[in-house]
Parts: sequence; C-alpha cells; structure tokens
Amino acid sequence: GAERKTRDEERRAAKRKMTATGRKKLDELYHSVTERSEFYSMADLHKPPVLFSPPAEHSIDK
Repeated sequence: GAERKTRDEERRAAKRKMTATGRKKLDELYHSVTERSEFYSMADLHKPPVLFSPPAEHSIDK
C-alpha cells in the first residue's frame, strides 16, 4: 500500500513538472538567457513616481 502511494505521488509530481510541450514549467518561468540587458528611459518624466501603500485593513500585522 505504501509503495503504491509513493509511486503514485512521484508520478503526479513528474506530470506536474512537464507541460504539454514537454518542457519543464520552470523553464517557462524565466526569460531566455541573453548576453546583455537593454535599459530604456521612462515614458513620462514629468509625472512623479507613486509609492503604493495598501489600506490598513490589508495589513499583515493583524
């Protein structure tokens, strides 16, 4: 019984790692490797940046 459970869990874990294309899901999480990064300027330099502050009811200190 325990051997079958372990085998089934391993089979499910392997199935979750692979997608329909046969690639691992982790490969799809990241962008492809490049030799250099390309930086770009901000579109609107006149508008000040905004810091997001969630409302107090969403605080994790509850």
